[in-house]
Amino acid sequence: MSAIGTLIDKVTRDALSEPLRAAGYKKNGRTFRRSLDDGVQVINVQASVSNAGSSGRFTVNLGVYFATLADLGGIGRLTDNPSESDCHLRCRIGHLLPGRQDLWWEVGEHQDNSSVVGDVRRACTGKGLAWLDAHAKKGGTNGVVLTNTFARSAATPVSANIESMFEESEFLVRGPTSGARVTPVP
Repeated sequence: MSAIGTLIDKVTRDALSEPLRAAGYKKNGRTFRRSLDDGVQVINVQASVSNAGSSGRFTVNLGVYFATLADLGGIGRLTDNPSESDCHLRCRIGHLLPGRQDLWWEVGEHQDNSSVVGDVRRACTGKGLAWLDAHAKKGGTNGVVLTNTFARSAATPVSANIESMFEESEFLVRGPTSGARVTPVP
């Protein structure tokens, strides 16, 4: 692993491991997951592809994955350990903070990264967890912008009412009056 990769791992560990473990998240690499009745909440640290040497940058991606949408609605792949890109609802942490823009934290081997650790911790345990909790239930997803899974390209967001998608998925499986299983056509 590169020097910057090792440093980003350390900053991630220092900023997020303890508070997210206390909140019930499990860590795998740079991804933290918490399983709930209605889905899985995902927090992922993404390093920039242009990182090199001893300095670089990273951002935090949030997501909520609903197995019901994948299983019954045929929307996305069905998995027990979704990656952030598998999530039906996705958001970059910077869009939840003042300024509402993409945010990349800069770190370097020859600088004090403690303020970055604090900033990442505050952003993720404050606005990040609040966003995840607000969207973790089927009923809390109305009006959210969906990306990737529902879009023709990764850059094209599609507005959708997920609650109606859940209802449609359940209708496909149960039918209007019968319990017959109908496999949705992708």
